[in-house]
Amino acid sequence: MIIADTNEFHGLKDGAAYKNHHEADGTYHPILIARATYSSTHEDNVYGETVKECRANGIVMGHYGYMVANVGAAAQGTFFGQVVRKYGGLKKGDAVFCDAEEGTGDQTPRVNAFLNAARAVLHDYPIDEGVYSGAAFWNAHLGKVGNDRIRWIAAYGQPAPIMTHDLWQFEDNRVMAGVNGPCDASIYLGNLADWEKMVGTPPAPSPAPSPAPSSGPTRHVASGGISLRQAATKDNTKAVNAINVSLQKLDQENHWAFLVYLAGNYGVDAYMPKDLVYWLP
Repeated sequence: MIIADTNEFHGLKDGAAYKNHHEADGTYHPILIARATYSSTHEDNVYGETVKECRANGIVMGHYGYMVANVGAAAQGTFFGQVVRKYGGLKKGDAVFCDAEEGTGDQTPRVNAFLNAARAVLHDYPIDEGVYSGAAFWNAHLGKVGNDRIRWIAAYGQPAPIMTHDLWQFEDNRVMAGVNGPCDASIYLGNLADWEKMVGTPPAPSPAPSPAPSSGPTRHVASGGISLRQAATKDNTKAVNAINVSLQKLDQENHWAFLVYLAGNYGVDAYMPKDLVYWLP
């Protein structure tokens, strides 16, 4: 499956055209990756419209923030999370990426700081978090990134990287339907179901517990000063069933229930000087 990588230089303009265009092998484009932020202050100019197009056309998204070397990683991750949340946050199948292409030495701690800060805002699951970089930079500075991260590696004009990877960005000038100008493109060896399994799906909310089964008749109270007929009317046809309980448990409370039944069905009426307590099955 080929996935476009869009930003303000080549944004998504027609989500339906992008999604429904079929490649020569018959695959289509149910996934798109879009840049949300650059550093800790710049929101990609077309990110909001890209999200809108994707959501309207049922396109699953990857969201990434470009992390610069001279700004705190956590601050950049927080800003990225805030921008993604601004446009509705993450949906089923979405993934988040730290784009790490700058710096010296081991950049793994900064990548983790970026993604952890973003997670604190988005409340996503670590399984949907990934890292993007070129193959050479990855080998030099990201070698300690674990295989539990989604690994998105760029390598142009050559076979797929021999290092472990989930996405291979193989081209930076591909014309794709619905995208405004040539864009970066990546290969994912799987279908949408495979992608959703890779990024994980938040567990469905637990269903509300069912009411505990009734262990017997329920107790009802009608305020004093109303007629039995009014009490029967208030409970509608439920009062009809009160006779069943009354015949089984002839105590004072159920005598009242019996009178409610009579009031509702045979016109018997009286005023109650005190609260009426009765039982219904």
